[in-house]
Amino acid sequence: MRPLILSLLLVLVACSGPVDDDDSAPLPANDDDDDTTVADDDDTTVADDDDSAPADDDDATTPLPPGLPTWTDAPCDSMAGNTSGSFQGIVDTWADQVDAVPFEGGRTVFAGSSSIRLWERLLEDFSAWSPLQRGFGGSRLWDVAEHSAQLVTRHDPSAVVLFAGTNDIAAGLSPDTVMLGYRCLVERISDDLGDVPIAFIAITPTPSRWASWDDANAVNNAVAELADAWRDLHFLDTRDAFLATGAPPDASLFQGDGLHLSPAGYALWAALIGPQLAALAEPITPPLGSFATGSRLLIDLGPSNPEDGTPTASPDGFGQHWNNWHPMDGESSMFPGEQLGDLVDDAGTATGLRLVLSSSMTSNGILNGGLLNPSDATLGDLAVGTATQDYVWRNADTPGSLAIEGLDPTGSYTVRLFASRNASESRVTRYSVSGASGRSTVDLAVSGSGIGDGAQPDGNVDGVAELAAQTPDAYGRLHIDYAGIAGSYTYLGILELVRE
Repeated sequence: MRPLILSLLLVLVACSGPVDDDDSAPLPANDDDDDTTVADDDDTTVADDDDSAPADDDDATTPLPPGLPTWTDAPCDSMAGNTSGSFQGIVDTWADQVDAVPFEGGRTVFAGSSSIRLWERLLEDFSAWSPLQRGFGGSRLWDVAEHSAQLVTRHDPSAVVLFAGTNDIAAGLSPDTVMLGYRCLVERISDDLGDVPIAFIAITPTPSRWASWDDANAVNNAVAELADAWRDLHFLDTRDAFLATGAPPDASLFQGDGLHLSPAGYALWAALIGPQLAALAEPITPPLGSFATGSRLLIDLGPSNPEDGTPTASPDGFGQHWNNWHPMDGESSMFPGEQLGDLVDDAGTATGLRLVLSSSMTSNGILNGGLLNPSDATLGDLAVGTATQDYVWRNADTPGSLAIEGLDPTGSYTVRLFASRNASESRVTRYSVSGASGRSTVDLAVSGSGIGDGAQPDGNVDGVAELAAQTPDAYGRLHIDYAGIAGSYTYLGILELVRE
């Protein structure tokens, strides 16, 4: 382990600061925020950032040295052959959506592998930092480095949180090679953004990869040592809390595969990471949208190919304007971090509100039991066939999660939700809305033998779930989940939001 640490530190370029008029002694490159010492014959000490002593006879102010390192060995030259080369599609999807409606700078980017992608409560757990969720399953640390311009730097973040490296080790890469990938990523972020806090979540000890824990932990130790040396490199250590439950850690912290975190594992992560992140980055509130009392918006979730679902035209037969999800075919996947920006109200006026996904979802519709011919006698002005005929779905035990942001934190809102699936199995979806007023739930029977009529005998034709008096969190978000409490699947087709 020590040769690895020493080899990393030896390639750092010493960053020289201003020199003393008498000695020309350079400031140390790797200082500590709390007790930086200027090494000259007069033994002058800079006490801290708030009370710096003059460094020379001219009473010049001593600047902080760089927060991020530079390297002499060009670690990115080793990228070829170490990436998986499998993720251009999702990176392009995120990029296209951001091109259409960019995020404001100052958010915190959470980037890495499937543990970031599967963190379905990330947006809620860390709402104060307006997370941008950029996790893609199976990715290596080298993949994050390869796509860092789109994943990280284009967003001008106030901080970057990483979880990656475990898939590199599983692919047979050595700790030294994984650390080259880490240093490549740091170099690219530094080159593009200058000093910005980069926080590495410790690779987690897991039951399924316990045999390679020593190699994974060697990466952890190497990152931690660099974090000790550089002001803007941080190591978020979660290892002891997991290992306190056993070696390997207790199975309850993981899904059935023994690799990915369970809700209990994510709760432990959030409790450990939250206080550390609070010390690195300031909270940020997204811009307030224009959505006055009485305003209403409608969102049609589902595919847009003729066989599975058609985008809802605006205005519809009731004179209403709709927001349609981005074009996609049936059985297409949607990923955490995808977004539909600058939503319009039902009069077609831009609101500045944004819908952001925090879980994966799959689209479906006409060919799989959507409601083709709704009746306004039972559904009122939601009886628009192109909106009711399609939906997004999840397995019942893996909730779907999304949020509406840009809301007034002092406002009160009603959320209405609809879905229908013609299937004899009884399938009940529980919708939850969370904000400053806590968590509210309501259930909707989406399918079941005989619950419908006519051409939709086993699908919902008249039920709409409604949750009134919902107050956004302090950062202007309402968090919406849908989970199955009966049957195999859970659904969401239409989302309506009204400001009370």
